[in-house]
Amino acid sequence: MDRFEYARAAQSMHRVNQGCACFRPDQFQARILPDLARRVACNHAELNRLGREQTEAIILDVSGSKELPCELQEQIVSKSDGVPLFAEELTKTVLESGLLQDAGDRYVALGPLPPLAVPTTLLGSLTARLDRLGEIREIAQIGAAIGREFSYRLVAAITPISSPSLQTALTHLAAGELIFARGEPPDSTYIFKHALVQDAAYATMVRSKCQHSTVGLLMR
Repeated sequence: MDRFEYARAAQSMHRVNQGCACFRPDQFQARILPDLARRVACNHAELNRLGREQTEAIILDVSGSKELPCELQEQIVSKSDGVPLFAEELTKTVLESGLLQDAGDRYVALGPLPPLAVPTTLLGSLTARLDRLGEIREIAQIGAAIGREFSYRLVAAITPISSPSLQTALTHLAAGELIFARGEPPDSTYIFKHALVQDAAYATMVRSKCQHSTVGLLMR
């Protein structure tokens, strides 16, 4: 959670009787806890990394209760290192990779698995998913340039594609749980599932000063 998100979370908890916010342990102990304790009465609970069985349960849930090839599942368990978001995103990356075939109650490999079938980092996993979106990726990039949250109207003002195509693209991003939607176009707003998703989309942005400048001009 960045400083802006922390400030917003603190304000929200101050206005209501109770609230919940998540922080990395190093951020919480060094900066967040001392300041938060001065603002509101709070308790904190440390969430440990998931065990193997819990990680495998996430994999099974994302895959629709269908088993993955043992080799791939082992790589996901190992590389996710007990981090729930990483396990979830790695599983989605593998399912969208085209390396597997749905065999009814399980997924089977279409052929020998390449050495880098499972990305080694969470950012790499998210980038791989975005890269496979094709033209839809540009909508995610525009949203990322705007910020963690963005509106339909602002994206529509920047992108040259038609309204039906834009709605289809945003629906696709939401279906892939890369973004969450609130409301209906043209009054809808969107938020990236996690700040890392926004970072990955921004990192894949074509280095076009024209597109980035357009976003900046419209936000002034």
